[in-house]
Amino acid sequence: MSTLYISTVGSDITGDGTLDNPYATINKCLEVCTDGDTIKALSGTYTINSTINITKGITITSNTGINTDVIFTSPSTSIFNIQSNNTSITYLTLQGTTWMFYPVYKIDSTPNESNIVVFLTNNTLSNCIIRYIINGIFLDGTFNVLNNTFIRYGQDTDDASIINIFTCRNTCNIKNNTFIDSESVRYIIGFTNNFTVPTNIHKAHSKGGIIDIADNIVNYTNTGLSTCFIKFDYFNVYIFPDGPDESYNYDTRLSLLVHNNNLSFGYYSDTFNIATLDDISYHMFALTEIYNNTNNFTDHGALHLDIKTGVFSTFITISQIDLDRPIFYIHDNVLSSGNI
Repeated sequence: MSTLYISTVGSDITGDGTLDNPYATINKCLEVCTDGDTIKALSGTYTINSTINITKGITITSNTGINTDVIFTSPSTSIFNIQSNNTSITYLTLQGTTWMFYPVYKIDSTPNESNIVVFLTNNTLSNCIIRYIINGIFLDGTFNVLNNTFIRYGQDTDDASIINIFTCRNTCNIKNNTFIDSESVRYIIGFTNNFTVPTNIHKAHSKGGIIDIADNIVNYTNTGLSTCFIKFDYFNVYIFPDGPDESYNYDTRLSLLVHNNNLSFGYYSDTFNIATLDDISYHMFALTEIYNNTNNFTDHGALHLDIKTGVFSTFITISQIDLDRPIFYIHDNVLSSGNI
């Protein structure tokens, strides 16, 4: 395993990737590095005009290990698109500077825009500052989001969604992150369907395993918009591009552990909101435990079961199988107001 260096005054032509003679871009490093290598960015601001596709299992970090020393900024596109297993993006500032739908960081489940979904594993975003306009990050496969700070760079719309989860497998972690802002945000963690992928091929119902959402701090002071900490919206919609997918298993279920999160809002909020779409909306859940969370300003308590009126049927019938098994275990939460 080797280490390559980039610098704002480096060169992809005359550089050799050493500390004394660094390259200028990560793309140049990707041409010569192999799985397990590390790319270190020297202090400075790097403007990214075209998304960097990470196709190898590498680490990208700042040379100093301080996340404010290296800034990757993009005026019009995502910064990192993960297309490999075993990547680590750490100790950087990633920011989108103009209005855009694209997140600053995303894990790509359809890297070739094919109808075959690839569940990438062991990809980690940690110790970074994420500054976004609309969407912070997109997640798929098996992921870890740890010790990051999320803050809006500016506000063009209220409907910001910070962490968007489209698929999940095995054990995933969203832990020890800080979400702080005076701007309004609609959803902090959203489980949803990626309708923007070309030809709508995204397998949003490809889920399973465990997601541990723990020890996060939320501090929003905006007083004009209600915010949802965790939102399920269209996550159980399954799209068949060319007919049923042989690998899809209706009985694959997702377990959530939501615990020890400290939530502070300036306006009404939901801790956990599920938008009910159809009769199988709850079948997707294995045992979900919500415990030891605090929320200073909630009107819907720890769990809010919603109905997508005007989109799907208003009347939902939960199957007897799901009625006969435990789905939600809610205990030891401290809520300032509202009911379960």
